[in-house]
Amino acid sequence: MASAETQRRWLYAFNGATYQGSAMWTLLRNISLRDTTPLQLVRFFKGIMFSLASLEEEQTKVDLVSERIHLCIPVFFCCGRRDYNVPSELTVELARSITAPSVEVVWFERSGHLPNLEERAAFIAFCRRISALEASAPADPPSAMAR
Repeated sequence: MASAETQRRWLYAFNGATYQGSAMWTLLRNISLRDTTPLQLVRFFKGIMFSLASLEEEQTKVDLVSERIHLCIPVFFCCGRRDYNVPSELTVELARSITAPSVEVVWFERSGHLPNLEERAAFIAFCRRISALEASAPADPPSAMAR
């Protein structure tokens, strides 16, 4: 896991996680103290660090493409075109391997790993589109996991 840690350090050193500026600055400029408290911010960042430390080794062992995932709901991948944390080729490969009513890779052209923060207006528009789809869906949808 040292190699992944080294890769992440270099990625952040050269702002490779975001399109403009550092990942930390992108996070901080999108957090409002009207919505949270300083203690919640500390817990948020501690949670990120805990997740990275706890799941890093596990995530290298997971091969979702070979899992043959079948879902009965639409699937959307929101991807920053300049995301160097998760290569776009892997996302597209995973999307192609999923069986679902619809599978869509949504590209955010001016984003890295955080399109919801880097292209906030476009991401909100995407969420509204999804909400409109949900509003027009049947009232009693089947279970999300296909049998």
